[in-house]
Amino acid sequence: MVWGALALSLGCSGKIINDGDANDTAAAGGGSAAAMLHACLPVQTIVSSVNFDEGSVLAAGRGADGIVYVVTQIDSKWRLFRTDLDGVISLFGSGVASTGDGASMAWKFDYWEWGRPVSLGVVRDDTGLSMAVLRGATSNEGWHLSEGEPLTVLTTAETARLTATLTQTFSVSYQGRTPDGRFVVVIGPGFLESFEQFRVFWGKPSDLREHVVTSFDRNVNVDLTYDVTFETSSGSAHLSAVLPVPYPASGGLSEGTLELSGKTETLTGPVPPTVPDGTQFFCL
Repeated sequence: MVWGALALSLGCSGKIINDGDANDTAAAGGGSAAAMLHACLPVQTIVSSVNFDEGSVLAAGRGADGIVYVVTQIDSKWRLFRTDLDGVISLFGSGVASTGDGASMAWKFDYWEWGRPVSLGVVRDDTGLSMAVLRGATSNEGWHLSEGEPLTVLTTAETARLTATLTQTFSVSYQGRTPDGRFVVVIGPGFLESFEQFRVFWGKPSDLREHVVTSFDRNVNVDLTYDVTFETSSGSAHLSAVLPVPYPASGGLSEGTLELSGKTETLTGPVPPTVPDGTQFFCL
């Protein structure tokens, strides 16, 4: 069976503060009315354990090199796990393309491994389950399972005994500064499952508060663009920003604007984006 193009599908601690009234929040950068905020570190890594049960595992297989691949589906989310050199399963990707007629189904999962593309293929038909991994670039027309390295399919009991962790990292996806010294900071996940994982902070560096995002769009064409709307006590704010792609090694600048309370302010920020100096985050 041949596949086509890929279809892409915090811990915090500290004092509890109230977002304040309209005047206070306007001075601090705005926020959701009556929202309770707490000091936090939104860029810290989160590690959690994963259990592989019969209801969530689509397929699991081991290669000749001993590397194990596990594909799960939970709440319409696909996840690909694979072993590292210590034998611990970690999250690797979630991009998936599928095709089939019900009686025969195929799935393809793409990710990057040490700077090169890798595809995992899974086929379920009347002969049972088959898996293969293909390392290196594939054609736009897709690839056949026989082109990859075949994997030995694991039983449900063998898969359930695997040690599994899910590691999620976070970093600054965008940083922009207004002329009066306030910042918009967008925090994004290292591994993207949905745009809901992005968080927006707005205010002075010493009081950078998270705000509810009502719309979020990120697009990579010639450059990387952000089009984001978030709520403040002064009303909806609209962020529009452009970052050059690929990122320069140093000295790059982004272009952006922030519309709030009928006023449009220019935003400037470093590329690659960074956390502003002296920042204290407050999360919802």
